[in-house]
Amino acid sequence: MFGGGFSSGFSPFVEQIDVVTQQWESLPIMSEGRDLRNKVCYIEGQAYAMGGLNSKAEKLIYHDKKWNEVPCYPLSDNLDSWASCLLFTPKLF
Repeated sequence: MFGGGFSSGFSPFVEQIDVVTQQWESLPIMSEGRDLRNKVCYIEGQAYAMGGLNSKAEKLIYHDKKWNEVPCYPLSDNLDSWASCLLFTPKLF
């Protein structure tokens, strides 16, 4: 679970559940609160969080349990009302 809205703003908190043991674990918080509504993509061990209230993006390197900033996407929209996120990573040959 990544972020979300609550009465005093948006949450930067990240939680995960082990579906086998049903145990919750806290992960490092994002750099800012985000209302993500399904705008997280998990690709090759990294979770990308896009937008929320601005055009910023960051990725959680899952193995290291560390967030890194990635370049802002080139849209003026903050993705707040979008229902999904598309992430494209080109393959270099």
